[in-house]
Amino acid sequence: MPTTGPTAVAKSGTEPGPNPLVDDRAADTAHALPRLSVKHLGLHVGGGSGSEGERTALLQALERGQLPVLDCYRLVERPGTGGTFGADLFVAAAGGRPEVRAVRHKLGGPEFEACMASALSKVNFGPQVRPLVVSYSLRFEISS
Repeated sequence: MPTTGPTAVAKSGTEPGPNPLVDDRAADTAHALPRLSVKHLGLHVGGGSGSEGERTALLQALERGQLPVLDCYRLVERPGTGGTFGADLFVAAAGGRPEVRAVRHKLGGPEFEACMASALSKVNFGPQVRPLVVSYSLRFEISS
């Protein structure tokens, strides 16, 4: 029966070296990155039913796409500061990925804006009763 894991013996009969993927050094708090989070600020649905269920489903889809949005923060003009970002997303009745029609922010230049538009255009919405325009805004928050 073969042995697996960090104590496995290599086929050549030699002991394996240290695992290069494990970093067992103590954290250096003087050089730690700040904690970045995204908070929902607003969601307006044009053309929708206005129901709580509709808003919840739209917010859940946006939350599932949060990781790429967080990655865009590396492109802001003043790292280490928070700020808001808003976008208008056209969602077809069939659902799927939205068309980003407009953005609003003061966080970064064209690279940040393009990254955010790309990230939001990959959110996958479920089917809708009719086409919607979702005006969505969020805040990047920095904490130590």
